Amino acid sequence: MNRIRSRILSGALFALALVSFEAHVTAQPVTGSGTPNKIPKFTGASTIGDSVIIERSGKVGIGTTNPQAPLDVVGGAFFRGAAAGTMFFANNGGAGDVVDFRSGNVPRFFIANGGNVGVGTLSPTAKLDVIGSIAIAGQTVINASGQWVGAPPTTTLNPLQVATLRWYEANQAGNSFPVFGPSSAMAFDGASIWVPIASTNNVTKLRASDGLIQGIFPVGITPSGVAFDGANMWVVNLNGNNVTKLRASDGASLGTFVVGTSPIGVSFDGANIWVTNAGSNNVTKLRASDGASLGTIPVGTSPVGVAFDGANIWVANTGDSVVTKLRASDGANLGTFPVSGGSFALAFDGASIWVTNDVGNTVTKLRASDGFNQATFAVGGSPKGVAFDGANVWVSNQDSNNVTKLRARDGANIGSFPVGEQPFGIAFDGANMWVGMGGEPNVFKL
Repeated sequence: MNRIRSRILSGALFALALVSFEAHVTAQPVTGSGTPNKIPKFTGASTIGDSVIIERSGKVGIGTTNPQAPLDVVGGAFFRGAAAGTMFFANNGGAGDVVDFRSGNVPRFFIANGGNVGVGTLSPTAKLDVIGSIAIAGQTVINASGQWVGAPPTTTLNPLQVATLRWYEANQAGNSFPVFGPSSAMAFDGASIWVPIASTNNVTKLRASDGLIQGIFPVGITPSGVAFDGANMWVVNLNGNNVTKLRASDGASLGTFVVGTSPIGVSFDGANIWVTNAGSNNVTKLRASDGASLGTIPVGTSPVGVAFDGANIWVANTGDSVVTKLRASDGANLGTFPVSGGSFALAFDGASIWVTNDVGNTVTKLRASDGFNQATFAVGGSPKGVAFDGANVWVSNQDSNNVTKLRARDGANIGSFPVGEQPFGIAFDGANMWVGMGGEPNVFKL
């Protein structure tokens, strides 16, 4: 009997416990509706609805209902990690490209599978291919055509590039080569030497490697100076008061452009051509692309030589023995600096301007930044032309029939070398010096 009572009591106690448990457990049903393929999210404590994430055919989309890649995000994104966090982009050995950043659906930054990087292009052809201009500290230094229009960084100038006046690497391999007339100037185009012949009103093109004549091209009356713009040769015609533009590849004439009176010197600044007009005491600035005149700027008396230092134009005024510095961008006069007698020709060595003094039988070294006269060095008789070879300055001495070599850093005289009669124009091809003769129909290669 006692055993029966005990079982009845145990059952009663279990029933009471069960009732108590049920009284404390309340069901919380979750309700809501969604869209097929969308990942659900809690929209409230007990409701479910659509998120912005969709999964379709193994592709996840955020902000899009039709993902085109394993992860397709439409809208902005913000990536950040720990202090040493790294973002890693790779095609994991596939054939596709790596990175394609756009705005307005226009390519901005692109990394191709082969490793080339493009800015503004989906087809970069070099390790870095930029479509457009390049600026440093807000100043454009390379335009969209790849030409310097601002001062190159003076701390990293390649002396060889400065010497060849083209910022590129140059040539090789000699002696004397006929050009069928005396010459007063010459220029190097990266492969050939161009020599204007005043007596025949033409220009001779010589292959720099071996002096082979590649062509003789007619220009204007009494050609006296020549410069290369990266694609074309510009020849100033002393008695024609104009400038002839020739295509360097084949000598085709691309036009003749009027300048001042008795033009004699010419230089290229990366975008424009500058011509000294000895008879009108000024310089003319022409746009290299089409020859349009951008203005005429007064300088000293009888300007002859002209050179570009990466930001400014320097003009040697032989009539009053001074050098004028003009800002290339707008022609503003930045100063006039006295030198010795008869300043004639100019060359830039990356930091200084060298001026030949025809009457004084010397060359003067001016600091390009402010025109400070650093020193004057004796050379031969009646120095005319001057050129920089990346380490040394070479001067042609008309009355001494030789060329003087000076070390650029301190002006030390390294030697004088005989050439022909009345050496005048001089140019550097990256390996050798070329000297034109004013008294005979030959050019010399040193």
